[in-house]
Amino acid sequence: MVGSAGKEEEEYEKMIRQIPEDEDLKNVIFTGFTDEPQKYMSVFDILAFPSHDESFGRVLVEAMAMGIPTASSGFAGVLDITVENETGLLFEPKNPVSMAEALSKLISDSDLRHKFSVNGKKRFQEYFTLDKVTKSLLNLYYNT
Repeated sequence: MVGSAGKEEEEYEKMIRQIPEDEDLKNVIFTGFTDEPQKYMSVFDILAFPSHDESFGRVLVEAMAMGIPTASSGFAGVLDITVENETGLLFEPKNPVSMAEALSKLISDSDLRHKFSVNGKKRFQEYFTLDKVTKSLLNLYYNT
């Protein structure tokens, strides 16, 4: 798991970090915060994004740019990034069963992972490059 808790989520992070110990899971690694998430993401086969309160899921855009298939909590800013069944899967926020189902689907379907990889990169290029975002923002300010 890459990253750390946001402001006022420290207790939540403690709870998450306790799960592998309680379940005797030996293959879970918590990296904590990193300035270079791409180093970790370069080895991901799938990105799970369970955030339930995200104004904009930048990590999803980064994953799309790298061709990493995603399963994300279908909430808030995530809905502006992920196109359901086209660039990734959405699952019900705060629902671990829904998340597990989405991840199982991705794990077992290499064609679906490939489709999301290709379509995610394409969506990134169409909407989320620095040039595209900058032009959209400037257009918004100059034409309002």
